[in-house]
Amino acid sequence: MIDISQQNSAVLISIVLSVIISLIGIINSILTFLTFKQKQARDLGCGIYLYCTSFNSLFIIILLMLKIWILVLSHIGSIQKRLFLMIQCYSLDYLLRVCLTLDHWLTACVAIERAYIILQRTHFDRNKTKNIAKKVIIALLLLILSTNIQDPLNRRLFDEENDEEKRIWCIVSYIPIVYVLDSIITTVYIICPFIINFISTVTIIIASARQRKLIQKQKKYQTILFEQFRQHKNLLIAPIVLILLDIPRLIITFVPGCLKSSSDSWLFLIGYFLSFIPSLLTFILFVLPSTSYSQLFNQAIRRYVCIRN
Repeated sequence: MIDISQQNSAVLISIVLSVIISLIGIINSILTFLTFKQKQARDLGCGIYLYCTSFNSLFIIILLMLKIWILVLSHIGSIQKRLFLMIQCYSLDYLLRVCLTLDHWLTACVAIERAYIILQRTHFDRNKTKNIAKKVIIALLLLILSTNIQDPLNRRLFDEENDEEKRIWCIVSYIPIVYVLDSIITTVYIICPFIINFISTVTIIIASARQRKLIQKQKKYQTILFEQFRQHKNLLIAPIVLILLDIPRLIITFVPGCLKSSSDSWLFLIGYFLSFIPSLLTFILFVLPSTSYSQLFNQAIRRYVCIRN
């Protein structure tokens, strides 16, 4: 049995980072939930997608904490049942991967609907968008679950032994063809939401500028286009931030090998924890920049304060 204080730096840093991420993630989930719990916030499909992200983000945090603490407890000898370790190895990493991917695609769905609303203007059906959103969420979940099934099917426990300690790691090992397939799937699931977000935002800016040009005929189109860019620049910033945070994870996808010991763990560790940051930014990227969502959040806070008083 090895005490926590005697664990190597990779394990200790993982504990600290998981606690920090969990605290931020819980706050983000609560604030997002308070905003979209209100019926007015879910008047469109966008609100339903973002409402779903509040639960998804919280589930990600719960899974992360379970994974980290099971890892720590197994290393200090508190958990020694191999069957339990095997079950969590197959399930936790798979569910984390599914939830992280779902989070990306929910934000992409928000971008698609925003562009659709701008293009349709007064012709879109609110109830129809809400019904579509519910069906899309279920379809996405089933698709992501099925296309990532190769992950648990290729996981196993790896025993690392040296002169000082014995550790049990959960690793994934693919044959070449499955490795290539998995890399393609991961790349598509990271790149496509970014492309969708970017194209949708450009569509919103151009469509909004054209509509305003019909009203403000005296203004140059380039001037109106620039004004719309300034107004909607936060929609461009969000996908750029998210894709930058996903680059280490994308790099790791094409790096052969696995995290077996502390000597080769740092690249994997950085990429692993960076992949959780997008799930912590829902409130910052989607609620605060939005005038309507910010107002609904303030109303929820005022209502809660009044109830407490």
